[in-house]
Parts: sequence; structure tokens; C-alpha cells
Amino acid sequence: MLGRLRSEDSGKLLVHSGKQPGARPAPAQPATLPADGASLENLAEDALLSMDYELAGKCYKKLEQLPEARERQAQLRRQRYRVALMRELTRQTPVSQLVGASDLFEIHYRNSAGELLKRTVRILRRSEEYIWIQSGYGEEARLRRGGIEKETGISREDWRSAKERELRKRTGELDKSGSYGYLSDLFSLALFAKTNKLSREGTKFLDSAFASKDFSWLLETYFPDNLERLTRYWKRGTGRSEPLAKAAAAKKPSEPKPPPSISLRPVEELATNTPLPGAPKALMDYGIKHFRKGREYLARSLPGMDNALANKRLARDHFALAQRASQRLIELEPTDVAARDLVRNASLMVHTCAKDMGFFD
Repeated sequence: MLGRLRSEDSGKLLVHSGKQPGARPAPAQPATLPADGASLENLAEDALLSMDYELAGKCYKKLEQLPEARERQAQLRRQRYRVALMRELTRQTPVSQLVGASDLFEIHYRNSAGELLKRTVRILRRSEEYIWIQSGYGEEARLRRGGIEKETGISREDWRSAKERELRKRTGELDKSGSYGYLSDLFSLALFAKTNKLSREGTKFLDSAFASKDFSWLLETYFPDNLERLTRYWKRGTGRSEPLAKAAAAKKPSEPKPPPSISLRPVEELATNTPLPGAPKALMDYGIKHFRKGREYLARSLPGMDNALANKRLARDHFALAQRASQRLIELEPTDVAARDLVRNASLMVHTCAKDMGFFD
């Protein structure tokens, strides 16, 4: 959010990064876990309701080691894989710093381009010329008072009620007819629940996503660098493969692995008005290239990640170019099955990116 203000009001806004999500203190956990199975299971269930998957995983691990749980070992191991997958999918998304804050304000800010931006932030301090604000993910900024058209105080109760209404509204709009879109919405709702500490619903959204046979699509889309491991967790955690089976020994690569790729840095904008290629093959290559670029940026746009909103916008623009190219290709070759698949997938991703913008603070 603050990155958008920075990019669109250059020279008039100072932005300072807050603490990274990984540097924030972990939620308080019991110093020692209960010794008996019943207490461990109760604690694990409470942890799942609060989306504290690290604690839930520790409980299930200890449960699995109890002598009386020997007959349930496969079931408990399955739970451990399920919880480990939930942790991997949500661990980069911190709880918003707006949760429980008593200094919340809705700011209406007019940037240099003339666009009016409305955001809920914390106001940290004020001077005659500036106010210092903080976003939900810890970024701090200094805004010119002259650019602020309106600021309204919000109580923590009103803020939470608004988030609960938003969650109910989005839940009621879930469309199960499109499998991939439905999966993306479930994942987005789970992250929204965690970020706004509406945690009782978050685990339910993830479980609903896990139940889909197409769940691997979500992993391919948002976690391409960790696809193999997370797919294994999903299969074992949902009973699609034996949780106690030993993984096959990995073959040694014949050639040394290449160095890890450098993380993409978002750019301010992508030229979207360039002419499309004319030849069918060139159109398909162009569309596939931009679809892949869109996925790369989408994987870097989860709530709490650096430049998440800029990456989401850039992903949307790449998907839109892929959509344009495939639509043009269908005009030239109406029976091209690959082009129809690409336009369907690109359109879904454009819609997914657009829906999520503004859903997170």
C-alpha cells in the first residue's frame, strides 16, 4: 500500500521499511506441552483454530510419540503433514499491526497524479507539515498534510466488525463452478483471516482447498519453487499417499545445480500498449512468455511480502498481455485448442489479481 503511494508521489513522500514479517516476535506458546494425550489434542485443536500451526505441529509430534497412540500413528502423522502444509502456505503472512491498535484512522490522500487513495493506517505522530503513518505490515511513511483531504478516527471494534463483514461477504460470493478460481478464493480468504486475526475460519478455508483434486494448481501458481515438497505434504496429509512411506532416494544429479535465480524486482509499470506479433506461432510464444512472467510475480505478491501490491499489479498486467495475445490468436485460428486454454487461464488470473487488490490492508 505504501509502496504505491511512494511510486505515485515521487519526491513528496518518504517511506521507511518496517520490520520484516520474519523478524517479528513469535506468538506466545506454552513453555512445556501437556504430558497426556487428551490435553495435547485439545491444545492442538485450539492451535488450529487460532492458525498457530507451529504449535499444532508440536502437539501432534508429541502425540505420535506416546505409547498409547501407536495404533493411531498413521492418522497422527497425516495430521502432522496437514499442519505442516498449512504452516508453509501461511507463514509469510503476518498478523496485521492494525489488529487491536487504538490509533487507527482512515486517510484520504490525493497524490501528485490526482488520484484519491483511501487507506486505513495507524498514525504514529504529527508535525505542522507532516504526519507519520504505519501500514498493517509495518511500513512507515511520512505524508504531507497538504495531500490529506480527510482523516477519520476508527475504533478497534469498528475496524474488526468491518473486516468480519468483508470476510462474510467474500465467503458468500464463493463460486464453486470454476475449480481454479474457487481454490484461489479459498486461499485468499485463509490469508485474509490470518492477517486480520479472524482465525477461526482460516483453517476451514485451507481444509476446503486441500479437498480439491486440483489443489496442486494452487501450489504451482503461488509456490512454484517449493512445489515438489508441498505436493508431497498435501498427498500425505489428505490420505492420497501413505504418510509413513519412505520417500524414494533422490538420484544424484549428473551436472551441478545452477545457482539460485535472483529474485525479481518489481518495476513501476509494464508497457501494455505495444503491438502484438502478427504470426500465430509468435502470438502463442508471446502469450506463454507473459503468462509465465505473470506467475513469477504472482508468487511474490502474497500479503506481507515486500512490494506485494506492486508485484500483484505487475502480474495482472502480464496476464492481461497473455490474454490479449491468445484472444488475437483465436481470431486467426478459431480451432486452436492451446490458444483457448491460454485465454481461459489468463482471464482467470487477471480476474484473480483484480479481486485481491484492496482485499488486504
